[in-house]
Amino acid sequence: MHVDKETPGDRESDCHGLMAPIAIDKSGKKGLMIFHKCLECGYISKNKVADDDDMEEVINLSANPLPEMKKQ
Repeated sequence: MHVDKETPGDRESDCHGLMAPIAIDKSGKKGLMIFHKCLECGYISKNKVADDDDMEEVINLSANPLPEMKKQ
């Protein structure tokens, strides 16, 4: 759910749309990052891959191009 506005954990977004995974990238310090896009407003955010994420889906996301990041 789209709950953060600018900073992860700030819970300042009024949108509350569903966030869909769209791509994945490797960050030097954080490891694998999943990009999510809000299905309501189009906001894109990224989160670190968690141990309980579906690794088959993570692999499938690696075929998708990285999105252009934009602030809300």
